[in-house]
Amino acid sequence: MPSGFYSALSGGIAKMQAMETISHNLSNVNTSGFKRGRTLFEALMSSATQTQEAKGINLTKIRGNHVDFAQGYLQTTGGELDFAIEGEGFFKVQGDDGIFYTRSGQFQRGNDGTLLTNSNYKVLDSSNQPIILPATSFEVDEGGNIFTEGGEAGRLALFTAENANAFYKQNGTMFALPAGNADREVEKPVVVRGSLESSNINIMQEMALMIDAQRTFEAYQKAMKTYSTIGSKLDELGSVG
Repeated sequence: MPSGFYSALSGGIAKMQAMETISHNLSNVNTSGFKRGRTLFEALMSSATQTQEAKGINLTKIRGNHVDFAQGYLQTTGGELDFAIEGEGFFKVQGDDGIFYTRSGQFQRGNDGTLLTNSNYKVLDSSNQPIILPATSFEVDEGGNIFTEGGEAGRLALFTAENANAFYKQNGTMFALPAGNADREVEKPVVVRGSLESSNINIMQEMALMIDAQRTFEAYQKAMKTYSTIGSKLDELGSVG
């Protein structure tokens, strides 16, 4: 089989993975706090890499998946337990399977007053303790401080890390930090009550990327078909010789 066939095959597989990422983005266009993903590619072009890893064939491979943490616009909901983050930071939450971080501030109140995500993860304060909401009415200022008539009753803290790019997508709107990466509190948090941060998906841009990926994939398919035909002809010539 001509080596070009394998080059086209690797490119086609890479484009399929790109389309999966784009489809996932589009399916979450209305998910609060969702951050779009990007698939990064690289070609094995250097002579040393070609010889050692690709056996002399130019291949396209996935270099990694990138998360775009660009701010989504803030949508006013009026919800008492809806909170949006403006600027840097994540809400820190505790699940049964560990600590996670999220930009989705669509919360609810547990039976015991605990502030919970829609997945029933406990929202944590600056001391890594679950936030217990007061039974009476309360206010939340821009810094995340929770106040009642009796005074301050807790704080909805925001967290980041020294390397903000260290956060990786766990599932949905949840992110995690690799071992060895410590979080830290955001010094000047901006929390907006009664609003939610929308996803940062640009539908038109994603659709354009989808069309481009599909067309490129089709081109790779045609190239593979051509190389298969060439390979068959070469086999025929070899048998005649």
